[in-house]
Amino acid sequence: MSKTLPMVFLAVAVMLIPVSAMAEEICQMNMEVSDALFSVVGDNGDPVQFSDIGCAVPMRNEMCAMEQIAFDGSAVVKDFYTGKEIPMSIAYFVMDSGVVTPLGSAVIAFGDKESAESFVSEKGKGKILDYADFMTGEVVFAGATDTGKETPSGDDK
Repeated sequence: MSKTLPMVFLAVAVMLIPVSAMAEEICQMNMEVSDALFSVVGDNGDPVQFSDIGCAVPMRNEMCAMEQIAFDGSAVVKDFYTGKEIPMSIAYFVMDSGVVTPLGSAVIAFGDKESAESFVSEKGKGKILDYADFMTGEVVFAGATDTGKETPSGDDK
């Protein structure tokens, strides 16, 4: 019984934590070198780094206006095809394409709209968003993984 009581308190505490706080806890973990293709690096007055692009949305949206401006001007992502760093504010984001990312958001970035459209056309699925739409949208975390690989056809989450 003594072990059960702390678990009950923990379960209640998790239910009371806002989703954005839970995303913050998830998003600031497990940065591996192999995750760099899916990462965001920026500065909101302090350096910030996320191992999954989808983590940037809830974190940025909780920043004050001055921090958001600093983040928007400094954040970089990597183009999914080339691995080249690009300003996040000019990137195009593909969601729901079946690509497995480190923390399960399935968000990948491209340096131009044509590349994003080509990728979605190849995969036969995915939603393309520009920075403004991406930052005002909702990112769903399907589950954490450390593969960074696309899921086999038919096994999409």
